[in-house]
Amino acid sequence: MIGVIAVTQNGRAAANNLIDSLNTQRGCRAKLLSGPAKTAIQEGWTTCDALICFLAVGATVRLVAPLCTDKRYDPPVLCVNETAEWVIPILGGHNHTGAGAGNDLAKTVAELLGATAVVTTASDSHGLGNIDHLFVDPDHDYRPAMMRARIDGATLQVWAEHPHYLNLIDGIGPYSVVDRIEDLTDPALLITSRTDIPIPEGATVIRPQHLVVGVGTSKGCPPDELAQAAQAVLNNANRHPRSVRAIASVTAKADEPAVRALADTFGVPVLIFPPEVLASIPVPNPSAHPLAAVGTPSVAEASALAATHGDLLVEKTVSIPTTQGAAMATAAVATDPVNTRGHLLLLGMGPGDPNLVPPATREALAQADVVIGLDQYLDRCRQWISPNADIRPSGLGNETGRAEDAVATARNGHIVALISGGDIGTFAMASPALEALGDADDIDVTVVPGITASLTAAALLGAPLGHDHCNISLSNLMTPWAVIQQRVQAAAMGDFVICLYNPRSKDRNWQLDWVKETLLAHRSSSTPVGLVTDASRPTQNIVRTTLGELDTSLVDMLTMVVIGSSQTEWMGPRMVTPRGYSDKYADFAQGGTNAE
Repeated sequence: MIGVIAVTQNGRAAANNLIDSLNTQRGCRAKLLSGPAKTAIQEGWTTCDALICFLAVGATVRLVAPLCTDKRYDPPVLCVNETAEWVIPILGGHNHTGAGAGNDLAKTVAELLGATAVVTTASDSHGLGNIDHLFVDPDHDYRPAMMRARIDGATLQVWAEHPHYLNLIDGIGPYSVVDRIEDLTDPALLITSRTDIPIPEGATVIRPQHLVVGVGTSKGCPPDELAQAAQAVLNNANRHPRSVRAIASVTAKADEPAVRALADTFGVPVLIFPPEVLASIPVPNPSAHPLAAVGTPSVAEASALAATHGDLLVEKTVSIPTTQGAAMATAAVATDPVNTRGHLLLLGMGPGDPNLVPPATREALAQADVVIGLDQYLDRCRQWISPNADIRPSGLGNETGRAEDAVATARNGHIVALISGGDIGTFAMASPALEALGDADDIDVTVVPGITASLTAAALLGAPLGHDHCNISLSNLMTPWAVIQQRVQAAAMGDFVICLYNPRSKDRNWQLDWVKETLLAHRSSSTPVGLVTDASRPTQNIVRTTLGELDTSLVDMLTMVVIGSSQTEWMGPRMVTPRGYSDKYADFAQGGTNAE
């Protein structure tokens, strides 16, 4: 509920219009709070998620000041001036309540009123997000100093227990990830539930909530005894209490005071499971006593596992009695499964035009926390890479090294994007990466196809690939020249349309001439040939020629050479290979060569 307070006629008119807009256009629940401003604010302070005051800032500050207790729980408070021109959040700018954070609510109100939101929070002014809503360890909370340093231009240094915990700080602005805690420098942020690691002085620590404490109790168990058992399993697991997201138990203990008190201590909910559900879960320490009492051989271990579908960190621990007699509580702790399985993204960047980069590639680049590729390809895609990603550029060559680096990094739990131009599976990095992975199935792999050079050139030329065609690379860096010769000869004899990759370089300038002479022995000198250089880029150049007139000096490594079959024709400026073969193919099929 949003409480709206107004004391003047103009203010009430604007307030009523705002309430109607919030309720009908934004699906909020808003109401006008009656009475004097002081009474209305006091009422709304405990009953509303946020307060919008059509009052002066000074007056509002004086009225809310005695009510403020804790920034985490105080409601956001907004001021709107008498003429509804300005909306000013004065409290709870980052406090996420049922109405949203105060700064966000101010922008919504300003939009509905046609006003201007005056947001004074420094982090928002500098485009930096906040971590006020996260579970920060109170013993290692240096957020104000951290934000001041960032506003002054320092880069936030982050160490995370698992790479996937970095998702917790999405939106807080640029940061740099370090692999070792000892490499952290101010301002520093750690994301971990562990209590047995060194924490640098001045570092802020976020505690990810991924633990569930399962508990079993005898009826009337003292709250202190259950609390001691819960803390014992956390201590044994070397995990922080603020990383607990729930307490779990069996249906019969849903209203047990000690269980509810424990949940209140941690500030988390109680998750309750029927005994038949818990009885179906394998546990290391089943017992006849709970089976007889509540219908399941395990409560603490089974409920922790039922809540997490993960792993037990500490098995059932029996409490230390606080009074004479037998122990009355058990506890165990389990963790939600953390996806430490890495993900290798093999991405093709297309021919060069940003519009031809597949949407799936753009989305994958935004997800990756490590991006590996040639520097020239990285320059083409930086707008889609997360500002927090580790970018690893390299020069030409060492394809095997890039592939091995990508696989090894993914095996460390990272989301790694390995990129190539065109299609990554066509004379590119997909093959060496998957060779480096071998038969192993310890990481996830996604291959996103791109538009390869032959398809781009074909589209620019017309429809030369309308019938059987093949791609051949003339580079003999990784393929013996003798093998390349056999393939060219086979394609010539088979009357394939041929797309030549890597056709001619400064030091390798004779192979294309050999290909030309070889093909002239099998097809007409009038066979259409298209040369497309720098396809889809501003420097794009297209040459339309024939096999007999082909000037190989016009070709370089950035040129795609498309050589037609016996059926390919120039139809005006368009190179076309018909879907069906004409009767003249009969001569070719009978062994005729070089027919004019």
